[in-house]
Amino acid sequence: NNTLDKATNFSLLRTEPFLSLRMNVSIFNFKGYNSSIEGTGLIEINYEPDIFTWCIHLNLVNCSFTNISSIMTAKQLKEIIGEKDDEQPLGVASILNVRGASAKILPIYIQDCQFDQSKCSVEIPAKERRQIGVGGAIVFCRKTLLLTLEHLKLINYSRNVTFAQLKSQYSINRQIYGNQNDLNPLNDNHQLFFSQSSKSDPNNHFNQKDKKKMVSNVVKKANFQIEVAGGAYVSLVGGCR
Repeated sequence: NNTLDKATNFSLLRTEPFLSLRMNVSIFNFKGYNSSIEGTGLIEINYEPDIFTWCIHLNLVNCSFTNISSIMTAKQLKEIIGEKDDEQPLGVASILNVRGASAKILPIYIQDCQFDQSKCSVEIPAKERRQIGVGGAIVFCRKTLLLTLEHLKLINYSRNVTFAQLKSQYSINRQIYGNQNDLNPLNDNHQLFFSQSSKSDPNNHFNQKDKKKMVSNVVKKANFQIEVAGGAYVSLVGGCR
């Protein structure tokens, strides 16, 4: 039995640059709690390109993680070999993050594990151009997914996405707590612009319509794509998420 208690900026397992086919990871009867981490998740596993195996490459059995929090910025997210900006979302999670951009076959098995009170916070800068997937506790981003989850519990998880805009008169910082209905931070600037327009020219109804239409055409497409899941985020490569 292994226990991790009250760790600060401590990553239990992190593979750099990637984990090869010759190495398997098995974690049994592990208990981790009361840990705060910056710049990474508790377990970060990157797999080598084009990996192909029918053997279970990652085992988590009878493990529990309680009160694990992670704080990251998008600048700390680095691409691994085989990832492409237009195909591969970058995953962010507080406890387990598994990435394999070009994996052919890669089985993962998680049994009798509990993730309780996990917290994941991410700050997204205004100039971000990549796809980012945020999960409260666990994230899987791979090309081919063979994932077995048995008796998995996700309890009291939370995720916080902060959009840090450039400093200007129309800029605004915004936080999202589990709300997936509106993930485009440009909408806030959009509304502020309309508000200023209506105050400056309240009597010209047609002029306001023209301004709204013009601005809508400018900010119709977001610079980046952020996907916020609940306790777990699962994504596949190539636009087939």
